[in-house]
Amino acid sequence: MPLSTVSHGSKQQHELWKPMVQCDGELAGVLELWRIGSSTAAFHEEDEEIVSSYLVWGGIALHYAQLYLSMDKQRKLNDFLLAVVKSIFQDMVSMDALVIKVMNFAQRLVDADRASLFLVDNKSRELYARIFDVGGEDVDPSYHSGNTPAPSVATEI
Repeated sequence: MPLSTVSHGSKQQHELWKPMVQCDGELAGVLELWRIGSSTAAFHEEDEEIVSSYLVWGGIALHYAQLYLSMDKQRKLNDFLLAVVKSIFQDMVSMDALVIKVMNFAQRLVDADRASLFLVDNKSRELYARIFDVGGEDVDPSYHSGNTPAPSVATEI
């Protein structure tokens, strides 16, 4: 129902709706136009054609905006990974410092509050962490296998 006329007493309201469909057939939006007043003219097929041509250009602009956002997101990820690599190779003082740095970057990448690296002692079935809870409060870094969800992850590997 792209064209309609509705009467409100002495005033008439003329409406025109046109969908904005992307090239894959997905509906991106609907353009709604209306004219209100007793002396306003209704929309015609010519108006509909003009609106359709504007919607084609709007669809193209929307497509390129989505491409830009996707490329910007990829650029930010590339910049982040480049900063990680530069930082790792600049400050290779100790293995612990390197692991902490990698954990901090991973924590920021996934927007986590805390990060921990557990090592499994296969003989005692305990988890040990020399670097525990980066970004959180101090907690006892050794756990028995049944006290934390981390052992179930460790046994799957």
